[in-house]
Amino acid sequence: KETFCLADTNRDGVLSREELRIALYSYGIRLSKDESKIVASAADTDKSGGIDFSEFLEYVGPSGNPSRAIKGSLLGVADRG
Repeated sequence: KETFCLADTNRDGVLSREELRIALYSYGIRLSKDESKIVASAADTDKSGGIDFSEFLEYVGPSGNPSRAIKGSLLGVADRG
């Protein structure tokens, strides 16, 4: 939850694509704008235009590893473990 709250810079309870991209950059994960669109789309399961906490948890999976989830999104692989 701490990672999500730190990424949610405007404190609205939802991560925008830009907030997600900045947060990932701070963790050493550098994505292009196109890559960040792919990742945000994969994480935004209800297609609301933002990523809420439950979507974030589902996206990073039980390992809590965003790097693994992002690689899966960019490669078109649904890996949750």
